[in-house]
Amino acid sequence: MAFDYSYAFSSYLDESFDMGSAGLFAVGGLIGQGPALFELDRKWETLCKHYGIGYFKASECERGKGAFKKYAKIAGSPTPEEKKVLNAISEHFTQLILAEQVVGHGVTVNQKDFFDAIKDPAAKAVLTDSPYRLAYDLAMIQCAWMMKTLQKDLSETSRFGTRTKNPHVSFVCDEHEKHSPLANVAYRELKRSNPEAERYMASYSYADEKKLPVLQAADAIVYVVRRSSKVAKGLWAGDFPPEFKLLAQGHRMGLIQHAEKTNFENMVKIQKPGQPYDLSDVMEHVFHEDIKFG
Repeated sequence: MAFDYSYAFSSYLDESFDMGSAGLFAVGGLIGQGPALFELDRKWETLCKHYGIGYFKASECERGKGAFKKYAKIAGSPTPEEKKVLNAISEHFTQLILAEQVVGHGVTVNQKDFFDAIKDPAAKAVLTDSPYRLAYDLAMIQCAWMMKTLQKDLSETSRFGTRTKNPHVSFVCDEHEKHSPLANVAYRELKRSNPEAERYMASYSYADEKKLPVLQAADAIVYVVRRSSKVAKGLWAGDFPPEFKLLAQGHRMGLIQHAEKTNFENMVKIQKPGQPYDLSDVMEHVFHEDIKFG
């Protein structure tokens, strides 16, 4: 299919997960177009230099370790005053996302439900032994759904209705020692199993997040996706993270979806072991809220 490059989007994806077999496994990040992504990349790198850090990672910023260990007297155990400084730094980076025409999105997998499900060998044969592949596949099909929705909106709002617009999304994912060597093959198989979504899915690549500022922004967003989803799902007693409130109020946090027990049960019924996931039902989602992709 011919691509219309005035509607070329890129999605930068990363994962964030709770240790152990409880909590959430989240995959998400941001989606946008070239100029906005370029500006975000440039400003993000500049802000890293301003704070004297080689890269930004949300979990390290929160805990005062890794790149942020110099902001805590005891790395990994910041004092209340040190936490205020680290929180201010995190919010400063979040402001960069607010300043550009990009949108955060993500998918969470309930790890308890997932690992309970794969105690059944038949379910494990379908779902595998980790939520990694499922979460990434869902996040990419989610992006294809966004392109489908955008195409529908463009066709409905076109003044003349004579130009065919084919929005599409390319993916850049965080490099993973175990999964990256197989990722390109898995991506092609995912497209083959989801022909409607394939119309909107372009290239796939991966990179080291420590070397790519936009992937660091994706890390910041998916961390917020996981933390805010835990609050929404009653898995965490605290308040929504301030970064989530900033992104939501600034209309920079888009779609967050969740995979839970019922979803896994349905997948085991319809999917074949060892085959790429057929996630065509995701492409049929309809939301009645006022969601616009522009």
